[in-house]
Formats: sequence, C-alpha cells, structure tokens
Amino acid sequence: MPTAILLDCSLSMACPVPGVAEGAEEPTRRQLATAALSALFQHVQALYRLEFTALLAFSSRWQLVVPFTRDYNALQEGLASLEECDKTCLEGALAGLSRVVLEEWGVGTPCQVIVVTDGCLGVGRGTLRHSLATLGARTDDEGRFPLPFPFPARLYVMCLATVDELQSIGALESLEKLIELNNGSGQIVAVEGQLLLK
Repeated sequence: MPTAILLDCSLSMACPVPGVAEGAEEPTRRQLATAALSALFQHVQALYRLEFTALLAFSSRWQLVVPFTRDYNALQEGLASLEECDKTCLEGALAGLSRVVLEEWGVGTPCQVIVVTDGCLGVGRGTLRHSLATLGARTDDEGRFPLPFPFPARLYVMCLATVDELQSIGALESLEKLIELNNGSGQIVAVEGQLLLK
C-alpha cells in the first residue's frame, strides 16, 4: 500500500522541546520528526522494500519533496533538504496530497497518509481551526474540504506533543475532527512521556 507522508515545516516545529534535563541539548520538534522519519524509512527499506512512499512538506504552502518512490536514499536526502517556513496550513497540504495520490494511483488504490506535526494549528485564515470553523458555511467558490479523500485512505496524525499539550492548546478536538471527516478511518498518535532525541 502506498504511503504519503506530510511533514509540518512551520516555524513552531523549530521551537525547542520543553522539559529537557538541565545541561542537555534541547532538540527541536523538527529534529525529532526528522529522526523518527529517518528511522521509519530505514525500517520500511529493510522490511517492505517493494512499498512506494512519497514525502511532502507543508507550512502555508505544500511542496512535493520526493514523489512516490522505492528509493529510500532519495527520501532521506529529501528529508535532510527541508527548511523551516512560516505558518501551519494543513487544509492546503491535504488537498495537494490528494492531487498527488490521484495523479499517481487514481481513485481505486488504498493509501496510508501520515501527517507529522507538533499539533499547533496556526492562527488566522487558512489554518485548520479556521477551516473547520467555516466547514458548513462554504460556497462552491471556496471548494470542498479535502476530507474524506477521494480514494480509500487511512489518515494517521503523528503528533510530536503529549495529549496534555494538545488539549492545552485546543488542538486535540480539531485533529479528532480530521479523522471523523475521513469517515473515521485513521487515528491520532501522541507522545507518551517526555520527548527525547534517542
């Protein structure tokens, strides 16, 4: 099953992780995401070599970094080449990802979609909070929200934050709404315990 990975490259991902022991290097959430995805690519390369994976990055705009490939070295290089951008706009990224999958696989191929984010929804127009608030009041000109995907898909939202952090910033409910909009197909995964770069 093809896997499409959407990596949050917004400025909030560049913030140091709080609560690191005194004197220890403070990794950023972006560094943690890069380390986790690098380990995932190594795992898939070792055990699921025939699977296709694509890497997309998003902030206020989305970018196809590496199209669907079995070349995990290209995915590692693409991951290393990414830079921080501005704010988080997940709706545009989901719409872009949908176009990429449809062009490559059509509407009949099931796909896994993994969103890697810190859970910060952003502020203002174009952010997930704004998108969900205006969901029922959209006109035809504004277009439909990109979920459910027009192809069979499971949506995994991998948050580099604890459930408590997500609740404190009001993100958990919005992220749960994403899964609900994808016909309940998927799940949210949050960190248990402290975020560490190991």
